[in-house]
Amino acid sequence: MARVLIDMLPADDVDAARTEAARVSDTRAAAFHDAERLLGRATARRLEWEREVAWDIFLVYGPSAAWTEDDIPAPDEWFHQLDDGESTRPPGEDEGESSTSDSTAVGHSGADPARFRTGEDLLHALADAIRAAAEDAE
Repeated sequence: MARVLIDMLPADDVDAARTEAARVSDTRAAAFHDAERLLGRATARRLEWEREVAWDIFLVYGPSAAWTEDDIPAPDEWFHQLDDGESTRPPGEDEGESSTSDSTAVGHSGADPARFRTGEDLLHALADAIRAAAEDAE
């Protein structure tokens, strides 16, 4: 299992990523910091969120998922926690503009509302998706 912490809000930086990563004590859960939003952008492309960054999302991959230099694999299942008050566009980046400046992410998320999960709903959805991916591998 891996967690990727992506700088999207003004307070997001390597120190915040370290603090967040330390919240999970399971040694099987590797944590990575994506300050440049590279994986976030690749994931957004894979999920067809053009010109945006996927963040606050959960991707489930089965054991047959193949990661290549060219692209990331399509997840078997995915969920997000972005509501209409959060954007999948990086702070300071408007349509047709690219910037890495820090400002609060606002606007419509653009993420599929049917995949929105939080709290217990998210935990159950993830458990079901992981179980299904494991069963497909058998």
